[in-house]
Amino acid sequence: MVNYIRAFVTPTNDTKDDPSLPIRFVASTEGVKSDGKDLRMKDWRFTRYTQHPIVLWGHDFQGRTLPIGTGKPIVEGNRLLMDVFYDTEDEFAMRVR
Repeated sequence: MVNYIRAFVTPTNDTKDDPSLPIRFVASTEGVKSDGKDLRMKDWRFTRYTQHPIVLWGHDFQGRTLPIGTGKPIVEGNRLLMDVFYDTEDEFAMRVR
């Protein structure tokens, strides 16, 4: 099975030297995706996510790797941005960062 990661970084400040600062990503955009799903801004709800805001490496729902940090969702226009706070105590999370 092939997995793809679709995200890109939107620089907000110089986070390179301070691992405690978040890195902002464009996590999703509105519209029809390659899998046929049609994401609409009006349908996005974050209540459950903000109660347990875990960020997984590559959407690893099967649990092969531990979570790499936590995230704060931000809706901006038709984009879902995510400020990711990496787990500074985890070597893998710091390599991903």
